[in-house]
Amino acid sequence: MKVNKIPLEQRLTRIKEGYPSDPDFIVSAIKSMANIPIRVYLNSFETERIRLRQILDITEEEEKEMTYKDVAIRIKKRRKDREEAVRILAAPVKRCYEERNYAYGNGTENPY
Repeated sequence: MKVNKIPLEQRLTRIKEGYPSDPDFIVSAIKSMANIPIRVYLNSFETERIRLRQILDITEEEEKEMTYKDVAIRIKKRRKDREEAVRILAAPVKRCYEERNYAYGNGTENPY
């Protein structure tokens, strides 16, 4: 990842607001997610992972070989159940966001 020359004050403000100090970090993080095995990515979401297998009509063995990117490509090619599949892929990020909000005092109660 290329590091941008961003004034320290601006970096500290971004961090204080709960954002990475460099906006390009988000792009880099998303690109690195592409290679995560889908079983690892959805490790804490067994029910959703099984449902995703059903939506994509793949076996457990096929799933073992798939990355986040592979799943995203298959979802893009489908029309049926696409919205549900995208929600499943978003589940870990959504949980992280909710836990972060709680930790920073923006949430009223611990969602988990």
